[in-house]
Amino acid sequence: MMEVGESIKKLREWRNFSQQYMADALNISQQNYSRYETGEIEFSVVKLQRIAEVLEVPVAHIFEMDEKAIFYKMDNVVHQGDGYNVGSMYTDPKLLDKLEKQYEARIADLKKELEYLKSILDRTLRS
Repeated sequence: MMEVGESIKKLREWRNFSQQYMADALNISQQNYSRYETGEIEFSVVKLQRIAEVLEVPVAHIFEMDEKAIFYKMDNVVHQGDGYNVGSMYTDPKLLDKLEKQYEARIADLKKELEYLKSILDRTLRS
């Protein structure tokens, strides 16, 4: 099992979130956030719950992280096939393909939303 700070770092990296993003979401400095990951600052229950919310994982999964685990089982992806299961972690290639497609679809949706918001901003600035 990993230390809590290491687990949070792995989950953050997997989500492709920067330390600055996490710090902003938690209303703390990037330096203080880094100190959580390195274990220099102890986690309060409230802070740990908030970090889990930002990472979109249950708090329990932070404690269940394993060095061999690669991907977090997303709530909307349930797979009981041939994959290697470590707690709630999966490395099944079929699941990874499904996750990739879901993320590509989410990225496409976010790009559309970004374009829409840009158009609103442009119209507002022209007014």
